[in-house]
Amino acid sequence: MWCSEAVVIETIPPERLTSFYLLRRAFRQGQTTAYLPSALVRPQWRVVLRWMAIGAAQFCIFAPWGIALRLFGREEWLSAMVKAASGLGKVFWHPAIHIRIYRLGTGLMGN
Repeated sequence: MWCSEAVVIETIPPERLTSFYLLRRAFRQGQTTAYLPSALVRPQWRVVLRWMAIGAAQFCIFAPWGIALRLFGREEWLSAMVKAASGLGKVFWHPAIHIRIYRLGTGLMGN
């Protein structure tokens, strides 16, 4: 349902505004992208391998670029490193190494 008159206020915890958190989140999103085809009733291993290859390429391209931008004090470094982190997550997608970025029992409705 939609109500254009509704007032919504969202409080974002300060720890979710850090570069460290954004990089962890991108890594986890990359993991999810590559993991999902493996979790199907009929796992699609070729798709997993394709995502791993894409992730490796992303990391190899964007990590050096992000480091260079950081060294030169450019704000765009974080955007490049988010892409690199996502790529690395696609390479290291296996559930045994999934990272948790959200804690159970916190965050919803002030709980």
